[in-house]
Amino acid sequence: KLGEVPEASPDDVHHFVRNNLGSLFIMPLAEVEDAHPYGAMIIAHHTAGHFSMDQMDILAQLQGALGFGIRRCLVHHSQTRKLVEADAIQALGLGIAAEPTPDSIAREIGATLERTVHYDQCQVYLYDPAAEELYTPAGETEAEGVPRASVSIRAKDFVAHIYRIRNGYLTGNTAKDPYSAEEGSMPASRIAVPIVINEEVLGILDAMCYRENAFADADLRFLNFVAA
Repeated sequence: KLGEVPEASPDDVHHFVRNNLGSLFIMPLAEVEDAHPYGAMIIAHHTAGHFSMDQMDILAQLQGALGFGIRRCLVHHSQTRKLVEADAIQALGLGIAAEPTPDSIAREIGATLERTVHYDQCQVYLYDPAAEELYTPAGETEAEGVPRASVSIRAKDFVAHIYRIRNGYLTGNTAKDPYSAEEGSMPASRIAVPIVINEEVLGILDAMCYRENAFADADLRFLNFVAA
């Protein structure tokens, strides 16, 4: 299956198709008949001549229903995402207002985003100019049990890289990313954006999901909005 080719270059994919797939059926998808296609459905089989005219006729008859149904699912997903993000922003506003210090605000932001957006891990790194490092605040209570962690802004590290480029960055595979790869680590998705006020980086907002390719440009836009 094409989806099982890891980090394949275009040449790798073309080679795989030429040597493993004998039949391809490509059907444009549109919301209504004669409308401009918004995408395509591709069905493949390793045997040459696999698709008969009867099969193609059946799929052609379903083309309109498939196009409309898939489009509605995409719209629903987009609307659901907007509701989740709105709930997250509201929860952040209420939570931050109750916190008295930058360290407690940083902990609250990470915990709220984990809870509302369902990141597997989320934290805010604050910048310490005296030590020239980024750090995550330790938990104030024994129950929180979160030790202080820090990283030099000069380190070859994911959040240090964000500090230096002063821009958002995401990776769909941390095991292969040059700034977050750790020997023996399982692939995950990671995204981070700088928190900037008056052109000064105050910290980094960092989130992770324990699966590959979990983030897209929409996630980057949302975190940039939160960081602003």
